[in-house]
Parts: sequence; structure tokens; C-alpha cells
Amino acid sequence: MTGSTISGTISHTVTFGTGAYTSPLTITSTGDITPSTTAAIGLVMPTGVTGSIINFGTITGGLSSNNSFTSGVGVQISAGTFINDGHVVGGASFSSNYAGGDGVNIYGGVFDNTARGTVAGGASKYGYAVDLSGGTFINAGMVIAGGGGSSEAIVFNGGGTSGVGTLVIDPGSSIVGSVVASTSVADLLEFGAGSSVGTVTGIGSQYQNFSHFSFATGASFDVSGTYTAFDAKQTIAGFAVGDTLTLDGFTEQSATYVSGTGLELTGTAGSTASTITLDVTGSFTTANFHITPSGGNTAISLNPCFAQGTRILTARGEIPVEQLAPGDQVVLHDGSSAKITWIGHRSVAITAHPTPEKIQPVLIVSGALGNGLPTRDLYVSPDHALFFEDHLIPAKCLINGVTIRQIPRERITYYHVELADHAILLAEGAPAESYLETGNRSAFANGDEPVRLHPDFARSLRAAGSCAPLVESGPVVEAVRARLLTLVTAATTDDPALTTQTRPDGSLLIASRSAIPGHRNPDPRDQRQLGVKIARITRADGSLIPLDHPALTKGWHDLEADGRWTNGQAIIPATLLGGQAVTLTLAATLTYPAAQNSAPYQRSRQRG
Repeated sequence: MTGSTISGTISHTVTFGTGAYTSPLTITSTGDITPSTTAAIGLVMPTGVTGSIINFGTITGGLSSNNSFTSGVGVQISAGTFINDGHVVGGASFSSNYAGGDGVNIYGGVFDNTARGTVAGGASKYGYAVDLSGGTFINAGMVIAGGGGSSEAIVFNGGGTSGVGTLVIDPGSSIVGSVVASTSVADLLEFGAGSSVGTVTGIGSQYQNFSHFSFATGASFDVSGTYTAFDAKQTIAGFAVGDTLTLDGFTEQSATYVSGTGLELTGTAGSTASTITLDVTGSFTTANFHITPSGGNTAISLNPCFAQGTRILTARGEIPVEQLAPGDQVVLHDGSSAKITWIGHRSVAITAHPTPEKIQPVLIVSGALGNGLPTRDLYVSPDHALFFEDHLIPAKCLINGVTIRQIPRERITYYHVELADHAILLAEGAPAESYLETGNRSAFANGDEPVRLHPDFARSLRAAGSCAPLVESGPVVEAVRARLLTLVTAATTDDPALTTQTRPDGSLLIASRSAIPGHRNPDPRDQRQLGVKIARITRADGSLIPLDHPALTKGWHDLEADGRWTNGQAIIPATLLGGQAVTLTLAATLTYPAAQNSAPYQRSRQRG
């Protein structure tokens, strides 16, 4: 049987590639698979099977009996693609002293646990959620160690095989428990693709023994961990603008990029002088790296632009940037002048860019910076820095969602003006930086080198030629933002416009207005879209739906001490409702933009 749907409840092991379910597979499972045989596997995709299965139901491994130490595995995959939009759980053990079944055993193929998917080990103090002995496990959902405790959630080669495994962490991934790679083969940890920012902490502690790290094209990732987890023996591939790597416990003092070797850093680990090498593969120079030591740690990232029509003050008056040419004299913010040496330009199709938010223009409305500046609406790229309090602050760090905001465009043309020395010129009257050369010319059509397919126009300002320090958070940014926020007069409301709506599949949508704290506060770092914080979900029969339930994934932020924030569009699955109505107890709301209404639910991700 191919191209079919599995529904209802199945009480035996389902094996594909033989009998009714043969290759190539295109199968959707909406029912539950729970083998009644002791220690049986719930579903098997053996070697040689081709095609894909999408699971929306629940698959559970067989339970152990009172004379058995072993419980069943939820899903075993050796080939093909398994897309989990539901739940996969290992069989429960007879006793907490015995081993619960693994949620998933992977020997080959791809297991994709989506944002709505949950994979858990069998209930006991043992039982891995995932045993990865080859193949690839992609996670954007929830992975929970056996019993929900802090034991191993994902292990590599736990079954004693020698296959190399790949773990891909997509934005939104949540893993409860440790992740332990093999010490005998070179397993890979990849920071996955997507259209949003991902965060991975605990490299070297929660994530152990990896030989290779890779930043996939697409999402920007902030990755941190002990510096020894990245030093020398491990390769780091795909590191790009928008990614950040933080070395915990290491304070950088100097850095040099050596082609073929990597980024060589000298500094201190605690009070001890230390030298480490990060094998960052790619075509870099030392100037490409923005390295910031702070608080005993070191953050590493990679090395902006005027929109067409922006008027630049010159000795001949204000001239649209596209009409300027090398040799023209521009007027600087201190009244002096400087000669243009080069003007870069690039027309970009924003809708075709893998991460459009990196290049969507930031609109700074006339007067938004105070004192009548800018004198007209100013459009710059997100990383283009403006000059405040003797510091450079990227436009993206000034966004308030009202007078300074990113705007949707299908296409835009950016220009950048290079002077003999990096300096502050006047764009629509506002003090903004000139171009600083740090190996970024490939972002422009006339850079005299191969044009980068997907430019982002960001670059390091740590290079020796920078005219002022770059800051993206901290006291200077907060002081500037606090002043600019006093100029914003947009109407707001404390009414979250909270509603609940039953969806066709029986789940419940919790809809409300939403706001981004980083747009409305002096500190810009919290970029979460927040709706309402819920303290308690009570069913009609008086029972509670736990806020930390692994099925609460879509539209929910991480659990906090007093409740859990939605993003304005949160889902309670039908399996948790049991056909009952619920009462929501709120822990907190926000001040919201008054013009915003709660929008209808939209499915944001579908693989396959």
C-alpha cells in the first residue's frame, strides 16, 4: 500500500517495506500505534525502504512485563524520511529501576521532529529519547529524556554501532536532558536553517563530545559553550554574518586568522594565560571578525547601506546618493569634509533572500531621532550604524515598531559611500557612518570581485579603521533608546483582546494582541513576540493542563516561574482538551499597539 493514511488504533508493530506498506512510501499517520506485545517496536522503517511517512498521531513502544527489563522502542528508522508532527514515546518500564524504551532509534535515513512534534524516552529513570547511530535527526520541537528528568535525552551509538550521526538543531528546538556524541566517530552538530534566530547554549556541558559543528545557511544562530569544546580538534563550518559564537570562560586579548589553520586567539582562561585555535573554515581575514570579550567570556561574529534616494550632504548641498561619484566632497558631522573614494551599490530581491529580515530596510521617520532629524524619512539597511554619544549603534537596535521600524519591500537598491578614512557623514541630516572596508565588497554589484548571492550588508566594526566603537546593547544604547522612546506618541492599549477559538481539528486557539518588549523598552534585546502570560489552564472538570506539557509547542514561549507567555497565537492540542472547555488564568499582560488586532492562526512550517 502506498500513498495511504493510517487511522484508528493499531495494537501491533507496523513495519514498512513489506506486506501492505511497500516502497516507495507516501503515508500519513493520524491514528495511534501502541503494540500490545511486550517490548515491541511501535513502527519500523528498515534498510531499503524509500519514501516518507508523516505522523500526526501518537506512536508508543511496547511496555515491559513484570519479568522483563526491556521496554519497546517507539520508532526505528534505517532509511527513508519520517516527519513527526505528533508524538513518539518509548514504552514504559515495569519499574522505575528498569529501562524504559527509547523514543527513536536511528540507524539511517532522516527523522524530522517538527515544531509541533514531541519525542520522549519511556517513563523510568532511564530510556533515551533518541539513540542516533547513523542518519540524521532534525529537531525544531520537543525532546525529553526518559521520565522527563535530566539524564541523557539524545545519545550517539548507544546501540554499539559505529555509524556517524548528524543532529540538526532548528530554531525553536527544546531538549530536556543531555546530548552525548560518540567518542569513537566524528558526529556532527548542525545549527539548522530557517527564517528566525536560534539559540543553543551548553556546548561542552549539555552537548558533549562533538567533533564537527556547522552553521546551516538560513537562520542566524547564537551559540555558546565552554571554549574547550571548540578548540582545535573540532571543525566549525558555515559561520556567517548573523551568527554569533560565545566562548564561556575565555577572555580574548588578541586574534589572528590564519588561512588553513583557523582563528588563533590569545587571552586568559580564568587567571591563566591561554592560546586557542578555532578551526573556522572559509575565506576570511582577521578584519572579518568582530571579537568582544566581556565578563570572562568572548563573543565572536562577522563583520551597512543607504537606500536609493537618500540625500547626503556635500560641498554642493544635499545630493541623492545614487548621483554621487568618487571625487565628490562630503560634509562630515564635525563640519570638516572628505573626498569620496568609492560608492558600492546592489539591487536586492528581498523576497528571494533566505533571511529577508537581515536586509529589509529600516525606516527612520522624519524627526524620530529628535531635533528634527532626520529631516526626511531615512531608509537604511538593518546593520547600518548611526552616531550617538560618541558610539555607533546599528539601526536595527533602534527599532521601536512605530517611528523606527522595518518595512516590507520586494526589492531595494542600497548604496554605500567609502571615504579615505571611516567617518560620520550626514544622511538626511542624521549622523551615519561611511563604508568601512573589511572584505565585504562582494555584497555589492561593483565590488570588482564575485558578487555574493545573498548579501546581508553587515560587517565587523572592530577593525582598526573604525572611527568609533560599535555597541548593540548596554548603557549607551539604553540611554539613547530611552530618549527616542519619549518622542513616540502612538496610541497603546492595555486590553489584550483575548479570545479563544475552537479549530476544525478540535484544538483550541488562544488569540490576543501581541507586542515585542525590545521595541518598547530601552533594552532592545528581548525580541520575543509576546501575547499574554498564562498562569493556569483549567478544564471544565477542574483538572489542570500542565503548562510544561510537552504537547504545548505551537505559539508558546518557554515556561517561567509564574507562568508561560503565548506569542498571540497559541494552540492547545485536542488531545489535552479531552473534549472539555477550559478556563484561562492570566499571570500578566502587556501594553499593546492599539491598532493591532489578534490575527487568525496560520500554519508556519511544513516539511516534506
